Amino acid sequence: MPRRCYLRPLTERRTPPRHGSADTPATCGLAGSDLVGFSAMELLIRRDDGGISVSKLSCDTFESQDWGHPPFDHEEIWRTYERLCCDALSRPPAKFAGLPPGRPALVGRLDVPGVAATLDPRVCLAEAATLVAGGADALILDGPIGAALTVLPLCRAEGYAPICVTAADIGEIGLAVAAEVEIVRIGVALAGEKGALAELVAAGGCLVLHDDAAASALATSERTLRPLLDGFDRFEAAIGHLEAAGLAADRIALDPGFYPAATGLLDRLAILHGLGARLCARLGPAADQQPRADEVAIAAGQAAQLLLTPDPAFVRFALEHWASEAPS
Repeated sequence: MPRRCYLRPLTERRTPPRHGSADTPATCGLAGSDLVGFSAMELLIRRDDGGISVSKLSCDTFESQDWGHPPFDHEEIWRTYERLCCDALSRPPAKFAGLPPGRPALVGRLDVPGVAATLDPRVCLAEAATLVAGGADALILDGPIGAALTVLPLCRAEGYAPICVTAADIGEIGLAVAAEVEIVRIGVALAGEKGALAELVAAGGCLVLHDDAAASALATSERTLRPLLDGFDRFEAAIGHLEAAGLAADRIALDPGFYPAATGLLDRLAILHGLGARLCARLGPAADQQPRADEVAIAAGQAAQLLLTPDPAFVRFALEHWASEAPS
């Protein structure tokens, strides 16, 4: 039965307790964050007429709501609350592919040309060095897997890790695993292929799920919640397939597949924390444009744990500035 109910944490800056203080912040830490929390949520319900109802709920008073009347009079509300609020939303994420805990990890995006005539591995390596020097914690070799695996050994020789490559089918997943790639990026549809991830699970690798269908929907629709909820449903189904295959949610990261600053949905991505996986945010109005300080702040304010960017040096500077500001 399709999901009808969703909970989106309404994020806010929180003040961590001072060293040695017994005081605790008034808000729950979102995904274990010291700087981002929530004390209220939006309950979103798909209506039979295709619309979406939105209600604001305090975390403290949620269970005292009047459950005998709409929209609180069906069992899915309870299941939604149990999974999305009590547990997953405030749980600190497990270690992911060796990336540093406690702060957003910067994933430097490196374009790898897919045409052999234009692929110069030395140029790609120089660009990778620039990304790492700028503070990238990981690299994504963005291009066809054949080209990415040509550049991979050069990056390995320089000690650059972890590295992510994109696999378009089961065979390419096998190639990535054979090359001992730490992170493999696949589309949500591939997660449902039986046996597709057996080698990845056995190798202990991590996975980034991306949803290009959300990008297409957002490119042709108004700025509504519906495409984001549809993406939530696809991610939830994919995670169910992956968990059944033996890949725990804490080895999965979610890439909504669009540049949220261009859609007006960057400040709504926190809804995806309810799935128990790490949250990626793509920074920049588009793939070939630089991020802005305001969108870095918004992504950090949604407790995004992986920030995909072509300019990690700027993003690191903007993150440090955001973290040093006093909560409003």
